[in-house]
Amino acid sequence: MLSPSQYAEKIGKPYQTVMAWLRQNRIEGVEKTEVGKMYVYLIPEDATYSPPPMGRPKKAAKKASKKGATK
Repeated sequence: MLSPSQYAEKIGKPYQTVMAWLRQNRIEGVEKTEVGKMYVYLIPEDATYSPPPMGRPKKAAKKASKKGATK
């Protein structure tokens, strides 16, 4: 099991990014344990993550307008 900082170093991502993924449940197989008022995350060494899609969402395709159509 790895700590979030060890996992971040292993995959080459910033610690803050890994913590955000943990809060969003994007890393599979994580054990979240409450210690007092804090949470401790333990990540398996073979854990996979699913990063969010990058960029803006695609716009819906516009329907063809009948205005100005000839018969």
